[in-house]
This record gives sequence, C-alpha cells and structure tokens, in this order.
Amino acid sequence: MYSVFYLTGGSKNFVSKKVFGEFDWEQAKKEVESLQNMGYKAMAVKNGHIIGGYCSYSDFDTPEESEDYYRGLS
Repeated sequence: MYSVFYLTGGSKNFVSKKVFGEFDWEQAKKEVESLQNMGYKAMAVKNGHIIGGYCSYSDFDTPEESEDYYRGLS
C-alpha cells in the first residue's frame, strides 16, 4: 500500500500534507497525477509511516536549507 504526500505553499512557507487513506499502486499514481495537474509537488511513498514524505519548511534549521530542499524537488 502507498501513501500520497504533497506540498502546499510557496518556497518560503511550504507545508507537507498527506492524502487521507492508503492506495494500491495504480490508485496512488492517479492521486499523484491529479495533484500534480493542480500544481502541487506530489509523490507516492510505500509504507509512508516508515519512509516518510515531504518535509515542511519548519523542519529545517535555516531558511536557506529549507529553500534548497524545496528547489531540489522535482
């Protein structure tokens, strides 16, 4: 099963959110594609509680580190 994460906000205030529920691979891909079509950075993660997802800007020690992280996301 896969969890789906996405970012809201801009490069200086992004927040990671999780789509409610867990999905098989095909449904997870559809969820990610839908979010990306709306302009969000999104990804599917297997066993999300173990691997994790996107970080929020407040998870970094400096604003520069958070912006580097955000800019490095595809």
